Amino acid sequence: MSVRRLARTACAVLVLLAPGAVPTAGDAAAQSSVLRNSSRNLGRAIQSQTRTVFRPTLVIRGNLGPVQGLSVDSGWTHAVAMQGNGALALWDLRQGREIRRFPNPGLGPLREVHVGPLGDFLLVGAQSNQVRLLPAADNSGLAPWPSAVSSGVSALGLSPDGTEAIVGRTDGSVLAVTLATGAVRTLHRASATVTHVAQTDAGAFAAATSDGGLLLGSGGAVRPVRPGGTVSALAMAPDGGVVVGTESGAVETWSVTSGQRESSARPHDGPVTAVGAASGGRAVSADASGRLVRLSAGVATPASVPLAGRVSGLALRADPARILAAGADGTVHVLDAQTFRPLARMISNTDGWAVVSPEGRFDGAIDTYQDVVWSTPVADMPIDRFASTYFEPGLLSKAVQPGMAMRTRPAVSISQEVRLPPEVTLSVSPSSNAQAGQTLTVTVTAVNPSDDTMPRVRLFNNGKRVPPDAIVSESSGTTDGSPSRTVTFGVPAVVGANALSAVALGWQDGESAPTTTTVQAIGGSTSSQLYLTSVGINAYRARGLEPLTFAANDAKSVSGLFKSGVRTPYAAVRDTLLLDRNASRAAIQANLKSLRTVSDRDVVVVYLAGHGKALDDDWYFLAADVGGASAGAIRANGLSARELADDLRRIPAQKVLLLVDSCGSGAVLQQFDGFEQRRFLDSLSRETGVHVLTAARAGQEAPEYRILNHGLFTYAFLQGFEGGTVRQADRAPRDGQVTVTEIKTYVEDMVPVVIKALENQLAQVGGGRGGIANRTMVTPVGISRGADFVLAR
Repeated sequence: MSVRRLARTACAVLVLLAPGAVPTAGDAAAQSSVLRNSSRNLGRAIQSQTRTVFRPTLVIRGNLGPVQGLSVDSGWTHAVAMQGNGALALWDLRQGREIRRFPNPGLGPLREVHVGPLGDFLLVGAQSNQVRLLPAADNSGLAPWPSAVSSGVSALGLSPDGTEAIVGRTDGSVLAVTLATGAVRTLHRASATVTHVAQTDAGAFAAATSDGGLLLGSGGAVRPVRPGGTVSALAMAPDGGVVVGTESGAVETWSVTSGQRESSARPHDGPVTAVGAASGGRAVSADASGRLVRLSAGVATPASVPLAGRVSGLALRADPARILAAGADGTVHVLDAQTFRPLARMISNTDGWAVVSPEGRFDGAIDTYQDVVWSTPVADMPIDRFASTYFEPGLLSKAVQPGMAMRTRPAVSISQEVRLPPEVTLSVSPSSNAQAGQTLTVTVTAVNPSDDTMPRVRLFNNGKRVPPDAIVSESSGTTDGSPSRTVTFGVPAVVGANALSAVALGWQDGESAPTTTTVQAIGGSTSSQLYLTSVGINAYRARGLEPLTFAANDAKSVSGLFKSGVRTPYAAVRDTLLLDRNASRAAIQANLKSLRTVSDRDVVVVYLAGHGKALDDDWYFLAADVGGASAGAIRANGLSARELADDLRRIPAQKVLLLVDSCGSGAVLQQFDGFEQRRFLDSLSRETGVHVLTAARAGQEAPEYRILNHGLFTYAFLQGFEGGTVRQADRAPRDGQVTVTEIKTYVEDMVPVVIKALENQLAQVGGGRGGIANRTMVTPVGISRGADFVLAR
């Protein structure tokens, strides 16, 4: 029951229960006045309640349980979280997203995990004292894990450069394993089980034993020392500084070269559950109560607010000062290491991933948004209800990496204050037995009981936004003292189901839950055609815009794919190909406007390959005739995301896919441009209901792409349609068809695999590693708001 209905019901009850004798004509007016005043006061009281400022809690549905372990590579490019269900979530900290989910490798409950440089592999230790080495891609350059040390392993570590693993065993031996060859050498033999190990690139190591000892190895010498208690956590900084936490709550730092204790403090009341180390004697520690402590030169500074429950893993970065903490709440917390200020939470649940900040900024996989909600006593609101104000692509990267700034500037922190979205009602006539092509009269009323913001209304049919020229009338006013707006649309009925859905935006552009109804329409043709517009621009002539190599070829390949490369379920394919100088702003816009004549049954695919640029107010695709790389030139002759949204919204076709493969304008793509591209195109999809599949490629296209003869994004897209009778993207379900959702998922999964394969191929011929990944900072992202549909059979 809505708040306003509750108010009306309460007022009716008040009238029915009003005491007193049957009124005479003389006192009827007086009693009527009393009742009016009582009703008005009650209405005001209920309205006041709806305007209550709630302090919500973040609730994660499909939570995988407490994070059991955490590892970050030495360059802080990748992290892996050991989830409560035994899965391993691999995160790319540059792209700010979870990129792969490894299932438990069949070892039973896991004890620890370590991630190699650039996320190339995972080294996993189980409570059963078994080990698995998990490559993240084929041809990883790793030898099989030696069978001689596959069991009896009680502790694992990894050198920062990822070339060696250090192994502690139940028999007291400490071993080093060269990962490229599988060669094993003995570093030391102790008399008790080894419980913790760590090492540096220079070969220095530290190992704790179950009898309370600590071994410090450097330069071929091993020094046995005695901490102030049995070691319960151990970490090693790149400069060789050793940090140990003990069962008694102490945290100590040791020099691996001198074997001397450099500092000691006892900041915890119970066993230390995790420690992290950075060069210069800096450390961080935690315990089972969630208490976090920063240590420097023996001085312990505790956080004023603990995390919720046991912290099972920590990583510390010196510049910028950052902490990653594996939490009992099922998330990895990102904090400022100087102030302990929470910056973000990394979330992996059953359906995907998300990153959320205390202010309400968020990023994530679309399928996850409904499971991560701001919860109040009145309603639960998925995080993306506030996308217009709080969506921040690359949030994790911006929280962790140096020199990254947030673009959203919310006026309110949602964790401290949230107001309810508008209430929406929808009526349609006729509500049944419609004829295809008949105009449905749809009336949407939105009331905002939370504040004085006048609500804005959006109407969708089968997931596609109804165009603005469908509005018949619109009025604004108040309902029960709250701002309200009523909009009437004339919507042509399509054959079959017309799933009408209305939403309204209110406080902080917060979006209401959709109000829906479905009208079936009969009659009319079911035949449909595919309209394809392919734009590819290599030959930019303006100063400051580098010519591209593969954009035109990619556009031709996409055109050829649908014209003759695959079988589509459509009666005909109508193709328009705009290349280089023919792809002027006027030509692109003219083509998009020509699509306003297609039928609602048709399918439209628009492919754009060329330079793209995010400016403060919008994202722009740069047409061939753009006059330069300046902001003024781009705004004058670029095609903005807002213009694209308006053009796509006015296309009658309900099934629309926009593919954008853009390069940063200038020398090298910045992460920031890629994130901003995604932010604006997500808004485009949300406002129009079209599907968007987008990626950013290197500004000067990486020479490695010549191996593919395509940009990475388009190569993966084309590969999805390979395979003859069973196409590679035909996976969920495998039914002989490739849908938009399937190709989106395939491309998202495929590009990181291709990058790894190219990296390894170059490494084998003597090239350096990391180049492609560093130039291709944003993997493809599919943004699906409309109904799914078939692209090929």
